[in-house]
Amino acid sequence: MTSPTVFVVDDESAVRESLRWLIEAVSLPVRTFESAESFLASLDPRAHGVVLLDIRMPGMSGLELLERYVPHPVALPVVVLTAHADVEMAVQAMRSGAFDMLEKPFKSDVLVDRVRRALAIDAARLPDRIEALDLRAALETLTPRERDVLFELQTGQTNKEVGATLDISPRTVEIHRARILQKTATDSVTELVRRLVRHGLAPTRGASNGGTAG
Repeated sequence: MTSPTVFVVDDESAVRESLRWLIEAVSLPVRTFESAESFLASLDPRAHGVVLLDIRMPGMSGLELLERYVPHPVALPVVVLTAHADVEMAVQAMRSGAFDMLEKPFKSDVLVDRVRRALAIDAARLPDRIEALDLRAALETLTPRERDVLFELQTGQTNKEVGATLDISPRTVEIHRARILQKTATDSVTELVRRLVRHGLAPTRGASNGGTAG
């Protein structure tokens, strides 16, 4: 796994370089981006660290990025930086999911302190985030029929009941059930449903709806 990284998103090159110098001085890796769009385009789902985000930028603003990025399951803590702080903007940024907010110009030690706090938060969240990514990837390997079976199993139905719903045999349901558990590296349907609910990955029915055993 890569080291925690500080991602700086600011349209002003002087600010980006100043922040790079400050963060590298405390031995933390840094990546800089001149726009919200370039940051999103380069996003690594398994990256971990913190985002330092300017509010006012050409194109997609910092607030727009927050609203698009923070709900994402791979989102890192975001510290908003602005030279135009006011109560309304601060409230909007925090409601949109910002971890913290600093007004420019800020003291170096204050920024480093906020970065370290955000990194600690991200480190605590990381195991769950990685589990969610792995589980999401596993779900994408399910066939449409396996998705159908999982959709029905989550309600607590027996193999016979699922078979009747999907017009397939209980034995076919059992085969699909075993494959689902194998692909998701889970011991039981109960455990799988618990993991799915915890990570907001509630199963949905796949594309298939016919009577074949697929």
